[in-house]
Amino acid sequence: MPHDAVLIDNAGPYVFQVSGTKALRVVVRIALTTDTTDVVTGPLDAHLPLVVQGNYQLQNGSLVRTSNAP
Repeated sequence: MPHDAVLIDNAGPYVFQVSGTKALRVVVRIALTTDTTDVVTGPLDAHLPLVVQGNYQLQNGSLVRTSNAP
């Protein structure tokens, strides 16, 4: 996934996915990282969008507006 999608805090690495209109914090484990890409494992839902921009402003349950960008 894009390196910018992965955030790290005191609890460890995580990403946000969008479930309906809300941010869902998903704890992940980083298996490999580069300047632009990370390989992670964790309970990601392949059917939910991944937040790549503005994710640092979110908290679990925050309202999210999505775009249809390619």
